[in-house]
Amino acid sequence: MRFRNLFIKAAPIGFLLLFCLTAVFCSCFVLPRGEALVLPEKETVLSVEIRQGDEVNKQTDPQVIADLIDGLAKAENTGRESVNDTPSGEVVYRLSFSLVSGGENVLFVYQKNGKYFAERPYTGIWKVDKAVFESLS
Repeated sequence: MRFRNLFIKAAPIGFLLLFCLTAVFCSCFVLPRGEALVLPEKETVLSVEIRQGDEVNKQTDPQVIADLIDGLAKAENTGRESVNDTPSGEVVYRLSFSLVSGGENVLFVYQKNGKYFAERPYTGIWKVDKAVFESLS
């Protein structure tokens, strides 16, 4: 009888503990991490300058720009921070979006250890598809 009374009193605490553990698990492993990669609106981009080393390729075709932005929009946040002006990688592309408003939006896309990433300096790192990376060459 004493055991039953103890169980009845401890049950709410046990359920609260189980709820807290479930919430921590979901926030760490199940819920998406970080924010999406913020890109300029397609209509506001005049051109994209794609630079790899000394080579520069300037794209002004609205369809090419739209396809590039659509591909980058599918990037998944890695949850890692960007701590450099320029990332290190095996192949690094610097994308500079020239905007109608006169501003510039810079993003790096690179390959590292067989994976492909987009990095906005001091903002974050996102994983991108191989197809997006290959479309830059």
